[in-house]
Amino acid sequence: MENQPKESDFDCCKTGFRWSGEATGVETKIGGVDTYVARPAVPSDKAIVIFTDVFGWKLINVRLLADKYAKDGGFNVYIPDCFQGESVDVSIMDVMLAPSPSFLGRAWQGLRMVANVPSMLLWMRRHKADAMMPDANKVLAALRADEKMSKVGVIGFCWGGRISILYGATDKVDAYAAVHPSLVEVPRDIEPIERRGLFLLAESDRMFKPHMLADTKAILSRRGVPTEYVEYPGTKHGFAIKCNEADQVAVKARDDAANAAIAFFCAQL
Repeated sequence: MENQPKESDFDCCKTGFRWSGEATGVETKIGGVDTYVARPAVPSDKAIVIFTDVFGWKLINVRLLADKYAKDGGFNVYIPDCFQGESVDVSIMDVMLAPSPSFLGRAWQGLRMVANVPSMLLWMRRHKADAMMPDANKVLAALRADEKMSKVGVIGFCWGGRISILYGATDKVDAYAAVHPSLVEVPRDIEPIERRGLFLLAESDRMFKPHMLADTKAILSRRGVPTEYVEYPGTKHGFAIKCNEADQVAVKARDDAANAAIAFFCAQL
């Protein structure tokens, strides 16, 4: 637990950019939980569940990724609202990354940022893994029982990355992937892992630091758990889910990471 990320590192989770595009899936309920669903062109009994970053299931970026997994991988893809309607307001991105041209506008943005601090800290405490996993469990159970899925993989981005790692230690999923995960507790979260896994990582990431990656590799290698690791040069935390589309390096890494996830699940599910 030494040198684990601190709550003060959370600012990198709140920043990001919204992508252009139009989602093609539908909103429904799976296991009683609000869920975005993207279906493949050809019916399939294989599923991927996406655990989101703090901006939640309605962020266009994650829905576009779900659509890509469905189209290119042939999976049924589900994005459950494990925050119970309390995703972080996406407008915070605009406040933090798009400064107003006027002095008064910037002052107002500064006040909004300061005002958000207490609510963000409370949000973090309300939506840790033990609060999110009951709804996630409902969705996973419904995929087997109601949706008749024979294979289920999970992938988590940022805040949701730790959730997918925790499921790697259970029999509820067949494979897991973690993309620049946040607040992972090493070694405690890593030691119990049994499922095949994939880590897609930023080169610079305060939330999953180099010593944490080294310890993760050592633990899973020692235990003989097949795990793949890909690090994307020139990237920062969040690149795979909320990078700036004007940044060609980040966009290429984002697309490569999406394709790596699809290839991994095609091989494992």
